[in-house]
Amino acid sequence: MVAIGIGAAGLPVDLELVGVAVLGLLLSACLWWAYFGAGDDERAEHALAGALRQRQPMLALEAFGYWHIPILLGIIATAAGIKKATGHPGEHLHTAQALQLGGGVALFMLGVLLYRRTLAIGSVRWRAGAVVAALATVPIGLGVSARRAARGAGPLDGRGPRVRASGGGALECRR
Repeated sequence: MVAIGIGAAGLPVDLELVGVAVLGLLLSACLWWAYFGAGDDERAEHALAGALRQRQPMLALEAFGYWHIPILLGIIATAAGIKKATGHPGEHLHTAQALQLGGGVALFMLGVLLYRRTLAIGSVRWRAGAVVAALATVPIGLGVSARRAARGAGPLDGRGPRVRASGGGALECRR
């Protein structure tokens, strides 16, 4: 969420910016839900406590060590992509941005999948599908962005009414 605020700093508030910011917040919420789920933190604790005593240290290292590395790297990559997308709504999507967004989410979901598989908590099937779907967004996003750039700005071309926040909390409205 910090990435959205940093990316939007100083930009006029228009429909494109609001749309990108809302999508970024929704993506953040989905990632939070994919990790924490409904009571899965307690299930993880029970899985560790229920494991053989000799197995517990390695299980904890794998689940909370190794598999959290891709989770954290995925968060970082996704945040970088969200910041860039928020700062440049409606602009052409470059390969690096597409990889940050799609690849970051895929890496995060892969880490969550491996963490859950290691502790044998929750289903990993839909998370495997989410990894594939997130990776599929990279070429899809690049294709949509290229088509949009080829035909010029779309319906959200940034020419609509804008509201800009100025110092002291004042709002200025422009067309």
